[in-house]
Amino acid sequence: MFQMKFYALALLHLRGVVPTQLRLVYLADTESLTYQPDEAELRRFERTLDAIWAAIRTAGDTGTSGPTPAGCASGAATRRCARRGAHPAGVPRMAGRPAGRRRRVPRRPRGLT
Repeated sequence: MFQMKFYALALLHLRGVVPTQLRLVYLADTESLTYQPDEAELRRFERTLDAIWAAIRTAGDTGTSGPTPAGCASGAATRRCARRGAHPAGVPRMAGRPAGRRRRVPRRPRGLT
């Protein structure tokens, strides 16, 4: 249902109208899920998404992401562990510097003009 609400909210933002009905058809077994959103529900969902995004940004800015796992994932020797300083493959790094941090300006060496 989350995906359907997200799509309905995207349509509201892009086209300025609340869709009357969305239908998701599962091709494997031909079952379908029907959703009839209303604007008040979509606005509540939008506030939820804003809160989730704010939490993600805060975690990215502060370097905290909630509970720390007990250990790194087991598996192939080629796996890299973020707890040991490695960046997981396939996960994009955040561009730019985190908000709230001041950019460090390098000092000019003494004796040089």
